[in-house]
Amino acid sequence: MNKEEFITDGDYAINLNNVISAFCTLENVTYFKKPTQDDYATGRHNIISNIRTFYVGNYFLVTAKPEGWNATEHDITKYLSRAGAFRKGSGNFKVLYRIKNDYVALQKFERGAYPKDLFYPIKKFINEAIFKDAYKIKDFYIKTNIDIRTK
Repeated sequence: MNKEEFITDGDYAINLNNVISAFCTLENVTYFKKPTQDDYATGRHNIISNIRTFYVGNYFLVTAKPEGWNATEHDITKYLSRAGAFRKGSGNFKVLYRIKNDYVALQKFERGAYPKDLFYPIKKFINEAIFKDAYKIKDFYIKTNIDIRTK
């Protein structure tokens, strides 16, 4: 296998040159300060500076055309977990993976601004480890119902 091929969690290879973006599914977050009813009403509870930990379900690479099992979205969660990108959650979140909110910042991408910490596994364990270019895959987004804000 060459450096252009990558084995996904589905046990099939994709051509990394065909990857156009990456995304994760954000399932939940925990907070530094417990939100009040007013915070929930105004959406202030999801200010990036109040988020302690992100809980994600999966990470995916997206290819321009179908590959593997005739899909364009390819799960890489197990690979990232084994590489040390994040740890399993605990308690109510034991089926999810946890990522600490270290950067406390949003990063701009083509589809919007998303927590920098959620892009970090792609940056470090795909872009830098495989491509030796931190921003080779630069389009990133999250699928979630959580509206994370700066203010």
